Amino acid sequence: MDPFLNENERTLSELLKHFTYRPGWRFEVHRGILQVSAEVIDADDPDRIMAITFSQGIPSDVYKHFDWTRWLFEQVRAIEFHELQEFFRIDGRPVYEPHPELVGASEYQRDRYATK
Repeated sequence: MDPFLNENERTLSELLKHFTYRPGWRFEVHRGILQVSAEVIDADDPDRIMAITFSQGIPSDVYKHFDWTRWLFEQVRAIEFHELQEFFRIDGRPVYEPHPELVGASEYQRDRYATK
């Protein structure tokens, strides 16, 4: 284990040793960041496999009985929700914008289908 990890990073790293999820998904701790890497089907081109990386800062100030399992679950849920937005389509078009920051949409303007 990396001797430079803080207590929270060490705790999460230890949990990851016992954690499993989808085949091919990798979960690693790197200096304050949980990094999740996987190869997934491209929603815009289903014949293409693309590499994705999700990075989330590891909380530095937590309560004594912080539930790291729940925190990890919520990170996976966020990734899966993003993929749901990518693949949820009507007439071949995404209904909800998974990248509102890239198209200048606010949290409340994610519904692309209704506006076209």
